[in-house]
Amino acid sequence: MDENNLSRHMIPIKGTPLIHYIQKRLLDKNFTNVHVACESSNRNTYVLSKINYIPSPKRFGKFYENSCIYHYRRFLNKNGVNIILFGDTYYTDEFIDALSKDTGETFHVYGRHDASTSITKNDRNNEKFAYVIHGKDIDDYIKICENAIPVMETIFETKQPNNVLPTCFPQLVYRKFVGYDWYDNRVDDKHWIEWNDLTDDFDYQNDLNTKRELFPQLFI
Repeated sequence: MDENNLSRHMIPIKGTPLIHYIQKRLLDKNFTNVHVACESSNRNTYVLSKINYIPSPKRFGKFYENSCIYHYRRFLNKNGVNIILFGDTYYTDEFIDALSKDTGETFHVYGRHDASTSITKNDRNNEKFAYVIHGKDIDDYIKICENAIPVMETIFETKQPNNVLPTCFPQLVYRKFVGYDWYDNRVDDKHWIEWNDLTDDFDYQNDLNTKRELFPQLFI
């Protein structure tokens, strides 16, 4: 297996591709109506047989969230709890357990605002791992997403010379949802769930190399 060309969704976790590992853990915890969104070319590779498939939207406009907001909104449940996860993120059993107990009555973002003490990306904070949104909040959530698009487009146009963005779309949405300014980097006690264990995303190839060295039990 050529891991240099391996999709981050297919990184092997305990002998199982990451995207499959997530789906299996959700099924084990009796989550219902689980959906995986991906391009049609990846459907057979990414989506397990007991999981629903959602085709990824075609990109339009400068910013990909333009497409996602209008495409995925029809799949959101206005009569219950919606949990949004990311297919390139390893979630610990403790994390999945916490999600299974979240009633969704309060909008929650699970993430790591402070620099990690358990992984190596000590200079990487403001990680978002999951959103929990009740149907009663969906309309407000969508409206904030729509308002965030021009803000994010401006950020892209004025990004730093090294192409590092000072924020990301989920951060903007969270801030506005809890009543903060677009660029206010605080987190609140009601909506933010600080999570600091081995839960983490695989943004870069070095993330895999470093984690394999430090936490070999994940890859056995």
